[in-house]
Amino acid sequence: MLTMPEGTAWMEQILFRIEHGEGKIQDLNLLFSIAGKIEGNTICPLGDAAAWPVASVLRHFRKEFEYTSSTRKE
Repeated sequence: MLTMPEGTAWMEQILFRIEHGEGKIQDLNLLFSIAGKIEGNTICPLGDAAAWPVASVLRHFRKEFEYTSSTRKE
């Protein structure tokens, strides 16, 4: 079982990697999966508040994330 604090920490680490040019295409699926496991499965409303923006930005801007991840720095 994934807890909200653990899941949000993972999302932050993955987003940090993507932001700094170290992300991979697989990270996008992992982010979406983590957000889905948090969303609606915690008693704390902060879980949904953290998961929704991540899932939404991936739904609407996935191609941009894929481009950024595929042209990452070596």
